[in-house]
Amino acid sequence: MATCQRLSTTWCKATRKRWNTSCHVTRPHTARLLRLTAKRWLKCTSIQLIIMRKITQQAVRAFEAARPMKNGNTEVRVINQGGGGTLVLLQLHGNVIARHETWSGRTYITDAGWDTNTTKERLNGLYGVSISQRKGVWYLNGNEWNGAWINPHTGEKPTT
Repeated sequence: MATCQRLSTTWCKATRKRWNTSCHVTRPHTARLLRLTAKRWLKCTSIQLIIMRKITQQAVRAFEAARPMKNGNTEVRVINQGGGGTLVLLQLHGNVIARHETWSGRTYITDAGWDTNTTKERLNGLYGVSISQRKGVWYLNGNEWNGAWINPHTGEKPTT
């Protein structure tokens, strides 16, 4: 039996990217089996490997460093308060979805009335925030959440 070397190309449905591999096969059905196995493997693992979008990573870094940033629909604003404190705001489409008070060290989040996947993704990028959704209901760190302002670490509501 002759061994052939060919380039197998398949598409991952989750990432919509091309997956190439050189395979040494002895039978045509083996090549098809390898492609199908690789496709299923990529479909399952590529979803787990995607952590955050680049814009979310940039926004979270800027938010945590209290550094102004604007990229597309996402903006981080830094407002110096009197008395040495700084207020850091994370905005999505002009709506404030997170704020950090440097004088108290507290962070508060909200969905600003928009329970979208983009809002959820930006908030999930923040430290200590884990928002999931089941049957249209949002859960913040395992507890049902209506989207109102809340400190994700302590569960307290802001005073101002």
